[in-house]
Amino acid sequence: MTIKVKAKEIFRLSRFGEIKNLKRYNMNNNEDYRIYTADEFEVETELAKYLLNETPNPANRAVVEIIEVIPDEDDIVIKPTTKKVTTKKATKLKK
Repeated sequence: MTIKVKAKEIFRLSRFGEIKNLKRYNMNNNEDYRIYTADEFEVETELAKYLLNETPNPANRAVVEIIEVIPDEDDIVIKPTTKKVTTKKATKLKK
């Protein structure tokens, strides 16, 4: 599962290579391994838990907020719905 997040503060990320679709809030801030406030990017579940401090991180706090959860294609299960339609004969109206 991929999770789109937004940085709440500036921090360094040694696992910088694991992020996808990085959108810099300020294009002048483009140093590798550094995430700036309001940058948006996508990460896998394990790294998201680390950044949210569900798995302890050195900052000891959540440094991102979740924007969107994007399920993998394997996670999407579409079940066909088949309803049997039954019909009844029309009856005469009572007067």
